[in-house]
Amino acid sequence: MWGLSLGVYRLVEVGDAGTALSLAVGERLMVALPGNPSTGYTWEVQAEPSVVRAVPGLGFLGDTTMIGAGGIFYFRYLAAAPGEDTLVLVYRRPWEPTPSDKTFALGVVVR
Repeated sequence: MWGLSLGVYRLVEVGDAGTALSLAVGERLMVALPGNPSTGYTWEVQAEPSVVRAVPGLGFLGDTTMIGAGGIFYFRYLAAAPGEDTLVLVYRRPWEPTPSDKTFALGVVVR
């Protein structure tokens, strides 16, 4: 009637790294990881599972309005096809050639 809709997401955070999550086709997943882009670091998708597809939305929300403050990076997905795969994100400075020591990996099972 008013054109409003609400997308409910399954939220995973840094403490969920190394675990596996089961979703039904059509369910939504949100990954929320802390970081501070003012330092040059950002979370980047290194391996995106074939069983989900990215959903657009706010990518970063600062903890405060102060310049240089950290906050949370958000990644949203829709479970698109049955199967198993792994989502891998790395926290790094894009211009540095060295591999990151901060990695977030999540097994994704879509049924």
